[in-house]
Amino acid sequence: MMIFDILKNCFFSLVLLFLCECLIAQTNSQNGHRTQTTTKYPLVYQESFHQMIYEDSSMRVLDVFASAGDTTLFHQHCNPILYIAIHGEEIGLLQPNGSWKHVSLPTDWIGHNIYSSDSCFVHKFTVCGETYLQILAVEAKQEFEPVQGLDKAKYDENFVVFDWSNPDTTENIHLNSSILLVEKNCERKCQVSVRNSLENVVLENFNIYSVGYKNSH
Repeated sequence: MMIFDILKNCFFSLVLLFLCECLIAQTNSQNGHRTQTTTKYPLVYQESFHQMIYEDSSMRVLDVFASAGDTTLFHQHCNPILYIAIHGEEIGLLQPNGSWKHVSLPTDWIGHNIYSSDSCFVHKFTVCGETYLQILAVEAKQEFEPVQGLDKAKYDENFVVFDWSNPDTTENIHLNSSILLVEKNCERKCQVSVRNSLENVVLENFNIYSVGYKNSH
């Protein structure tokens, strides 16, 4: 009889746990699975497919690379983030509540999302296409300005992006901010770097981006 009572109590405990998980999932679904920062999931720059290549007081720069069939861990976005697709692909986005979205990211696509430590977003992605995905991501820790002297922004919302590839002249350019260099004519994974000067840079070998961020709220 004692064993039966133990098993019965375990059964009811499991049912209660299941109902709690369902309630949490339903709540997260209603809120788009936005939460405060938690230790349950790694931050985006801690996730293994998101390689942090640069950090200062204003930003983190991530080289995101995943091959066909690769799936990241669930990770959380807790800062505004900009994406530049170096090589686009078909991906599937999954939230912990089971919400699934299929997205096609073309090469050279640029987009952004605004997150904060009070409204983190949790998801993971799978590369559904037959090649690979490479994204240059810039996570804003605070507002910062792009390189001064550039015009004709390629993207201008909360984030501003200047495509500064093959500039005709550098006389009027003031490097008050870091520049992002992406290798041209690469067969697979392009080399990405962050520089604070143009010294020893062969400009025609790179796509060069300057990025800024301004909080509109």
